[in-house]
Amino acid sequence: LNEMYVKVKTGPASKGKTGAAFKKNLTAAEVTWIAFRNTDSEVYGLSGGSDAFKLKKMIELTNNRTKQLKEWDDGAQEGDTCSGSIPFKG
Repeated sequence: LNEMYVKVKTGPASKGKTGAAFKKNLTAAEVTWIAFRNTDSEVYGLSGGSDAFKLKKMIELTNNRTKQLKEWDDGAQEGDTCSGSIPFKG
């Protein structure tokens, strides 16, 4: 997760005139996501009555977030986004 986050934060969207805003908003989003992951996992663990439930949820959410960030790093299929936002897959 951390490696993919750094790749996205230093990738093409971080450059140019909107780069500073992108990096600031990405950081804010990641801090918020981590708080969500931790709270959601805690509640899930309480519902199952064990730390194993909590860990299972944390792993699931972390894997999903890593996949999402990887998609951002890979770029979008043509037509999936506004031109210039992120690079198109070739």
